[in-house]
Amino acid sequence: MPSETGRITSKRDCAPDGIRGIAILFIVLYHASSQILPYGYHGVSIFLVISGYYIFKGLQKQDYTAWSYLKRRISRILIPLAISIILALILLIATTPLDCITPTAKTALAAILGISNLYLEQNSNGYFAADTLSNGMIHTWYTSVIIQIYLLFVAGHFILSKLPKSIAIAITI
Repeated sequence: MPSETGRITSKRDCAPDGIRGIAILFIVLYHASSQILPYGYHGVSIFLVISGYYIFKGLQKQDYTAWSYLKRRISRILIPLAISIILALILLIATTPLDCITPTAKTALAAILGISNLYLEQNSNGYFAADTLSNGMIHTWYTSVIIQIYLLFVAGHFILSKLPKSIAIAITI
């Protein structure tokens, strides 16, 4: 919306975007070389905090229910995730021996179900282990964590909304 000075103004809070940029820089530097920024993986934690902030902020809006919010957020994640998984699997099938595809395909299925982080925890030797590095879907663990956070926040919001306000406030303090 144009202001008196002719500039377009927005109600968007830009501070989280700046912090998100710093988090991306941390992650990229860490993956380039863990010696450059040994604790750069903490950028992922920053992303999770920012996601929680936006989830909470979105749930505070009164123009939709927690269920419609969840459907909207999950669809915004699952559609691009499904497209990227399909494209990656096509490329993988075209370039990789079939016996090497199975772990990646299983992780892809777990990602669509929102549980690839749990699947990888149970079926690999760690994020940077050789068996994990050859898995083309290792990056989907973060998406699964975000889906699980959405589910937990919405469930918590739903439960708190059904309680008397004084009890809900006491629980959140």
